Amino acid sequence: MGKPKEGGVSATWDANEVLIYCELCVKEVELGNRPTTHFNKVGWNNLVANFQARTGRQYDRGQMKNKWDMLKKEWKLWKDLKGKETGLGWNTSRRTIDASDEWWDERLKIVPAAKKFRYTGISPELEEKLDMMFSEVAATGESSNQSYSIAEVVKELNKHEDIIGDNFLYDFATVFMLQKTNREMFICLDEDKRVWWLKNRYRCMSQQLGP
Repeated sequence: MGKPKEGGVSATWDANEVLIYCELCVKEVELGNRPTTHFNKVGWNNLVANFQARTGRQYDRGQMKNKWDMLKKEWKLWKDLKGKETGLGWNTSRRTIDASDEWWDERLKIVPAAKKFRYTGISPELEEKLDMMFSEVAATGESSNQSYSIAEVVKELNKHEDIIGDNFLYDFATVFMLQKTNREMFICLDEDKRVWWLKNRYRCMSQQLGP
């Protein structure tokens, strides 16, 4: 639950609204509206308007920023808990990492603040969106200075049969990758996630343009 807005109502968030919020944030990141650690004016305005259209919730920029900061804090704590381990499973009944009591005991000695995640964690679906929102700014506190050229990204695109075998998707990708933030996101993703992400962006933008 968010802090009460002065003179207004408190911002409350259910699980579905958090996912919608994150989807909209990812969209603004991909549009280049997060030049530093937060969105620019256009990004915040888009987020407020689009969130209201999707949910009926009329939250202001301050409430949206509070949610961004809170999610970033939770995401960092979750990453600290997981450490550098890969292949950790997800326990659907407990809704958290599927690990032994010994694993939890050892990790919580290192990251005691993460004890709340022992019984309710961050789902893989939400974590993927949070990764897209925060990964580039986590290390330095500002957007990544790493720049990938169009030629480098096209070389990576050509490694994926599902992309080069679809003329419409490939044509979309060559235009989509003209934007620096899109190139960075594509390269930063694991190779097995790149095609899914690109197809999802293609589908979303096609729906927005309509027939």
